[in-house]
Amino acid sequence: MTGLLVAFEGPDGVGKSTLACAVFDLLQPMRPRRVDVVLTSEPHNKPWIKDLRKEGAATLEAYEADRRKHWRSLVCDALMMGSVVLTDRYFLSTAVYQVERGIWTWEAILTRQRRQFAEPDLWVMCQSRDAAARLASREPPEEYSAEIERRYGVARHALGDRAIVVDCGDSTSLEHNASRVAWEIIKRQR
Repeated sequence: MTGLLVAFEGPDGVGKSTLACAVFDLLQPMRPRRVDVVLTSEPHNKPWIKDLRKEGAATLEAYEADRRKHWRSLVCDALMMGSVVLTDRYFLSTAVYQVERGIWTWEAILTRQRRQFAEPDLWVMCQSRDAAARLASREPPEEYSAEIERRYGVARHALGDRAIVVDCGDSTSLEHNASRVAWEIIKRQR
């Protein structure tokens, strides 16, 4: 594959979607010259997958089936054409949330995901000090798990220089964060 896959990961409500959209908007003017950009998200088949209430392997298999379909219908072709694909969530989120259920081990699920799906060229690990407050203020309030945040922290550490960490908690820094991520993408295209 000649394109570049960039995955935005982090807990619910942290600002992944907002940052991915801002990066997309920054890269769009470059399209005629250098960069064709595709913005997508997972789970891709949201109405079906969001209603999923199964436990354990059935849930994991449903997410994997959705990801395979997404890859075949969009991501693989875009990468083969040299596009930059920005994805809001990828297989680290699958691992974090499936491990949280207590059915899979961290190592088992990451190994399973890496066997089936390409590793991103860049992981953008989004974090926020005020994500818990934002989630609690939603109707209905969502639970913010310290364990989920801890697992994303473990992932950030394990990815080393394949990942950049971005604090998405301060909306005034969105332009700075988007510029930083866009610059990392441009550097990795060379």
